[in-house]
Amino acid sequence: MLKDEFIRAIHDKRKVKLTFYSKEDEGLLVRKCAPMDYGPSGRAKQKNDRFHLWDYESDTQNHTLSLNPEQISDLKVLDEVFDPSEFISWDTTESPWFITRDWGSIPSIKNIFHINDMFLLIVDYTMTINIFVVDNIRKLHSL
Repeated sequence: MLKDEFIRAIHDKRKVKLTFYSKEDEGLLVRKCAPMDYGPSGRAKQKNDRFHLWDYESDTQNHTLSLNPEQISDLKVLDEVFDPSEFISWDTTESPWFITRDWGSIPSIKNIFHINDMFLLIVDYTMTINIFVVDNIRKLHSL
């Protein structure tokens, strides 16, 4: 079952290849994603359970997808693992997951200060200061 495979991928920290109907694009899209959670969306009008994923291959920018089950036509669990710190920017103890998992301690970002087009200063919940270089495709690299 799709939901069971998805939840197993969450626990195993495995990326998925997802085929889904995009309302915005009015057609099927295929994306490599990290499964984040399964449950209701705080932003949606309908409070039904949804698949929440981090989209690594968006045509605009990486972002979260929140999809109703009927939008998903195929999901394949890949051998490729993901690191939750790639996309988690909040304190998961204050805003917990619907699906319980053991992803260990994930530093959450407290403040992001834009220094200029090349550097970001990030202060996490432990008040550790990190400076990152932003490359031309907007990925962060630690100094």
